[in-house]
Amino acid sequence: MKYSKGFLYQLVEDIYIETTLTVVNPIDTTFISLHPNGVMVIRAGYAWDGASGPTFNTDNSMVPSLFHDAAAQLMRQGLLPQEMLSSVNAHFDYMLKKRGMSWLRRKMWQRGLWLTAGSFANPENAREVFEVH
Repeated sequence: MKYSKGFLYQLVEDIYIETTLTVVNPIDTTFISLHPNGVMVIRAGYAWDGASGPTFNTDNSMVPSLFHDAAAQLMRQGLLPQEMLSSVNAHFDYMLKKRGMSWLRRKMWQRGLWLTAGSFANPENAREVFEVH
């Protein structure tokens, strides 16, 4: 059995997110699809850790953090180019704003993303996979 640690949440149903991300060819993995029209599908069973950093999870951050984690995973896997990081972060902010998060809290999150310099999307920072025999 193989597994990974560090997740707080797991989807129990598929979710469809309209994004501003555009790709020429569809991306399709076990848990994440991104269509050329920008629709991202995240499938039931996908696990993520919610908001990262010195913050907390709230109703208005759950879907945006899910989107951001899924997009970062596609970048870590080399399926989305690293050059899309600013678009991913901008759409994350748009989603937070649309859900009513305060300007100050959104700016603090954007500052945190800037400080990490995209390390969360770097293939070298993929989660460790453990194996039990």
